[in-house]
Amino acid sequence: MNSRFGYFCFVLAVALSGCSNQSSTSVPPSDFRITIRDAYGVEGYWFDYEIVPNAVRIKRGDDFGSPIRLVYESNLVSEQRAELADSVAKLDAGKLNSKYHNPDVADGVQITFEISLNKSPPKRVFIGNTNQTDLQKLVKSINRFISPVGYRIREAWDEPGNAFIAGEPTSQESDDSDDTGS
Repeated sequence: MNSRFGYFCFVLAVALSGCSNQSSTSVPPSDFRITIRDAYGVEGYWFDYEIVPNAVRIKRGDDFGSPIRLVYESNLVSEQRAELADSVAKLDAGKLNSKYHNPDVADGVQITFEISLNKSPPKRVFIGNTNQTDLQKLVKSINRFISPVGYRIREAWDEPGNAFIAGEPTSQESDDSDDTGS
């Protein structure tokens, strides 16, 4: 009788530990594709980032008819792939809104994410001059794999220097009016 009770406790403990592990940890997706467009609207150019389980690619394009060109590509080593998969697993794309936007800003940071996990339909999310913590964590993780600092995705999405507040002159406009004597 005592051995049956011990066996029962052992089976129960194993079953409960398996259940708690499944609910508390995220399983990294085996297949994902994340595209990010970081648009510099006023300047007229943008970077497209393609992130897949084994590589990061960056293309640059502009509004002036120049050809889109690959400016950076990196194949990820196994440690980087594991770190990226873990970051993607922590992102609950289903809970993201399709738009995070500060309506008081006329121009500034414009970033569009398209996230597809395990061949699911892509989730499209637009960021306009406001922070979104989950996506910023993902961006910080991705930026760790991009060695040229100038090609990294912007991480601060609501800094005053990055945006024109609707109804207020920019610092450049203020400086120009002072030069003309008005």
